[in-house]
Amino acid sequence: MKYEYELGKFTLPYFHFIFSDNKYIKVNLVKYFPNYRLVRNSVSDEYWDYTIIKANDSSLINTIKAFKYTYLKIKGLQYMEFSCDDLLYRKSSQLEYDRHQYESDKESDNGKLYHEFRKLRSENFRETIL
Repeated sequence: MKYEYELGKFTLPYFHFIFSDNKYIKVNLVKYFPNYRLVRNSVSDEYWDYTIIKANDSSLINTIKAFKYTYLKIKGLQYMEFSCDDLLYRKSSQLEYDRHQYESDKESDNGKLYHEFRKLRSENFRETIL
């Protein structure tokens, strides 16, 4: 089942992960996933995460690469897709970042949470607290 999610509001002590169907899951990241990392794409971040969405080598698709924000800003690329070295990049979403972490290190907090979300999405839920 295809789904998307993003990190929504914070209500002490829960972060809300909002899915594309407007359902959400509240997660106490500090308690259960203390090493969970947010995708980097804010002007306060030194590096921004971008996902490869088109490549001649299909094994590279969905790989995440970090670009220095100052490089992106100078090139005028910080808010759009761009090509570099015959690869097409798009600013990474939280789901893409978590999926990449799951594929590279299933024991990372991002990987664990991504796996839990995949299991939960196969169920019909209204609100879930992890």
